[in-house]
Amino acid sequence: MSRVLAYCGWLHDPGISLPEIGVNRASVQVFTEGRLSLLWSKVDWPFDSASMQQSAIEFHRVVNHIFLQTAVVPFRLLTVFEDEQSLMAFGARHGKGFVADLERLKRGSLCRSLLRGVSMAQSQQPNF
Repeated sequence: MSRVLAYCGWLHDPGISLPEIGVNRASVQVFTEGRLSLLWSKVDWPFDSASMQQSAIEFHRVVNHIFLQTAVVPFRLLTVFEDEQSLMAFGARHGKGFVADLERLKRGSLCRSLLRGVSMAQSQQPNF
């Protein structure tokens, strides 16, 4: 039996590169609803308990690939949907809340980057 495994959501940006593969070498797909993009794969379900640790590592790698490029809201490892339509319905129902959270995260990240830049510039000024 297969299910849709959700990885994370981010503010849609066509410049975001996707990981080559997902958990258990599954292909990764993107569903976009308005400004929200959701990354997912179709996987065999349930996961083999003997390989759960490896699946967790692969899941983290996929989410981290997007996180290194932008703010993300990650799903938990075992967040699965019956099918693509269920994921799309979830995105349509909760998209506005995800987008608001992501905008807040992005603003916070930008502020931290600016403050870090100011701090570094100040530490590089000569002392008179």
